[in-house]
Amino acid sequence: PERVTLILGNRDLNKMRLTSELDNSQLALSRLAKMPGPYWVPENKRVTPLMYLRKIVAAQHNIAESSVSESQLAAANTLANRIRWMLKETMGAEGEFERR
Repeated sequence: PERVTLILGNRDLNKMRLTSELDNSQLALSRLAKMPGPYWVPENKRVTPLMYLRKIVAAQHNIAESSVSESQLAAANTLANRIRWMLKETMGAEGEFERR
């Protein structure tokens, strides 16, 4: 009992991420600009939650990403879209939300 070794795999860690990163406090719009993308993704390919929301709102409204308003971002900042971002941009599982 003096030494304890805990071994966690990728699936274990991803499940832990879901419980903490999907808490309502993490979905506050004020936190969105401060949230970095995943550090393990090369910087030139990294997508933050804010970048992801801008991209989907722009595509839905057929506008430039620079034209997306704060109110549009607030409306798109949902639990479902955060899960989609996590799956696509941090876990390499694009489309899994829709397949479940």
